[in-house]
Amino acid sequence: MKNYFNKLAITSMLTVLGTISTMQANEKALNTNITVVNQEQMVVGEYNGYTEAEGYKFTLKDGKTIHFKSVSEEILKTLDLKSDSLKGKSFEVTYKTSKKNGKEVKEIVKLK
Repeated sequence: MKNYFNKLAITSMLTVLGTISTMQANEKALNTNITVVNQEQMVVGEYNGYTEAEGYKFTLKDGKTIHFKSVSEEILKTLDLKSDSLKGKSFEVTYKTSKKNGKEVKEIVKLK
């Protein structure tokens, strides 16, 4: 009877370890080179301009700064966000966040 419980305990431990290893391998595979797109989000902020290093920068009402690396082509056709003329103007910014190769990337999809 003692051997039966020893075999059962060892079999159970090996099954649990195998399951955990498989879950970790699947998680690593999912996090590699996969883009996850979130729903649109909206913030209101004052436009602070554009720099190559930081992208398009806005300051929110609570004082926090948010950076966007990308802007939709439709917006860029109507607004020159790289000029200084829009600095200090308040905008309602709608954006999407995606995760590419482990890095979060925010893209502006609407500006009002």
